[in-house]
Amino acid sequence: KMKYMDHIYQVPGTFEHQNALAMFASMIGMVFLAVGLGPKEKHSNFLLFAYVACAAMVQATLSRGGLVMFAAGTIGVVLVSLVDRPTKRRIGGTAVLAGIGLFGIFMTMNTIIGRFNDYGNDESKRTRTMLNDASRQMLHDYPLGIGWNNFARVINKPFPYGDKIDDWQRANGNPVDPTYQKGVVESLYWLILAETGYQ
Repeated sequence: KMKYMDHIYQVPGTFEHQNALAMFASMIGMVFLAVGLGPKEKHSNFLLFAYVACAAMVQATLSRGGLVMFAAGTIGVVLVSLVDRPTKRRIGGTAVLAGIGLFGIFMTMNTIIGRFNDYGNDESKRTRTMLNDASRQMLHDYPLGIGWNNFARVINKPFPYGDKIDDWQRANGNPVDPTYQKGVVESLYWLILAETGYQ
């Protein structure tokens, strides 16, 4: 719905950012794949379908790291599964999943390639730098930290820490939606400093 009806370029699902959705879908998707390729049980085929759903979610996030890690995780799980016991079911299941994957990649290749090459990469880099700057300001204002899991709250209105990002958008002629929730800083170093302080 978010992707094709709401026309959201990078869908976040119920998470605060698309990267979090990609990480969750990758983590749980690999479990679904491993159990689905395991010994045949009542829900094995459903678990393989759930894996495909996780793959679709990761694709919809267009998270570059998420796409790479999902592919790497899939290859790892399939290889371990085949090394453990190359049964007809595992080989067949792998072939069917590969076919679905190739079809999905074929249908979305232009979007995926565009995501790795688009102008948003530079924009994303600038935003990451500004989020680091916001973390530095939070640390300056609160040397003991703003509190665990509070970064996503204070980077948004009514707090001033995200104003630099809004100013940058305005300077480039982009509209600023005050209700849009900004992402969490991706530098674990700055996130920990901002939320827990110098201690």
